[in-house]
Amino acid sequence: MIDYTQRQTQDLNRPFLYPSKPPSPDDFQGWADGIRYYAEQLMKANPAWKSMTRTLIHDSQEIVYLFRFAQEHLAPFSDQNPPLLWLKRYNDVAANLQMEFHTLDTVALAGCTTTTGGAAQPDHPAPTSATTTGTTPAPVPVARIADNLLKPSELAGIVGDTDMDEPQSLSRPDIQTDGVDPPDCAALEKLGNTFSYYAPGRTAAAGNSNVGARGHRASQLITVWQNREQAKKVVDQSFYEWSNYCRQPFTVTSGSGEPQTLWVRNEAAPDNSDSPTRIRVSYERQEPTAQTCGHAMASKANVVVETIACGDGDTVTQVKEIVNQILLKFPQ
Repeated sequence: MIDYTQRQTQDLNRPFLYPSKPPSPDDFQGWADGIRYYAEQLMKANPAWKSMTRTLIHDSQEIVYLFRFAQEHLAPFSDQNPPLLWLKRYNDVAANLQMEFHTLDTVALAGCTTTTGGAAQPDHPAPTSATTTGTTPAPVPVARIADNLLKPSELAGIVGDTDMDEPQSLSRPDIQTDGVDPPDCAALEKLGNTFSYYAPGRTAAAGNSNVGARGHRASQLITVWQNREQAKKVVDQSFYEWSNYCRQPFTVTSGSGEPQTLWVRNEAAPDNSDSPTRIRVSYERQEPTAQTCGHAMASKANVVVETIACGDGDTVTQVKEIVNQILLKFPQ
């Protein structure tokens, strides 16, 4: 078994105990990697703890991405007025972590030590370093990443509309919650809106939003990462966000003065619950006229593709087809 003593807890928290300077992103990632190590050992020791330990891994990693987001958006934090979604997510995740550690300390790990020479010793030593390695995939031409987006005519054929127009281009992921209530649901309704995109290693991004003559919408986003493990982690962490936040109906109000609309989400689904590389979710408009939106994300090599399609057809199938056609343009 595994010894999760107070001393080891302090080891995990060492970057934050009496720091001579504010913790760096590497300090936060080292802390999360240490927690991941212990959680993975727990999972091996008792598969019944799988759900709890995976939640612990995702919650600690979410803290890392929240602070990386804060570093990239210093202005709201310098006047102690962080974005509402950031503040709510931080408070929610911090509360979750406190509860998870309490459960591990008081229930799951009771008596999980061995004794050597009269002193309790851990069966698994703490990691000496927190490094993340990844397999280097075939290189992706970063400078021309936008060339791999589907053309408006290709999108029109998939979503069943004509005269697709591109009113907006995307050059980077960005957390936008305007018009979405509660803000947690913006990750479902908008592209590039999970905190996982603030992981280290993103080297390029390109995307756009398109609207057809019948009002069908199709949006697509490609991001390139330094290695395939980083790309897989973006999808895995995004599935965590889709699954655990916005579990209630939400409203969307557009900036063009259109009336507020009520939407209900369906369950998010992965292709592999242990480490998903493809995820999808859908949500349905409750007021006339009926409309469904499909939302999908997948990784291949060191690339992540995310897409949303909205209309009166099978939008889940449509977003899967958009993702597939884009991923075919990249090497394994």
